[in-house]
Amino acid sequence: MDLDDGDIEQATEIAWGFEDSVTFLFDTFCTNGTCIDETESIANQTWDVAQANATNIAAEAGSQLVNETASTFAEIFLNDVSETFDVDVSNATSIVSSTNP
Repeated sequence: MDLDDGDIEQATEIAWGFEDSVTFLFDTFCTNGTCIDETESIANQTWDVAQANATNIAAEAGSQLVNETASTFAEIFLNDVSETFDVDVSNATSIVSSTNP
């Protein structure tokens, strides 16, 4: 698969759209920096989610999130999805909010 400059630019914009999500995960689970090697895995997972129907996946995942840290990440992630793809994630946000009153 050959990528042109437009493809690379689009991928870069999507990646930057999830900066808050990745930063939250890093700050929460890698505060001392020992998990640097795991960052690639997080980036790959974020890319996989971005390629899928992000709203449906986030809503389904959000309904299963029960602790405060996971719910906080879900809220940040949904905000990134909304801003990056200009989609309405209010249903997913409602589900996340209801799992962590």
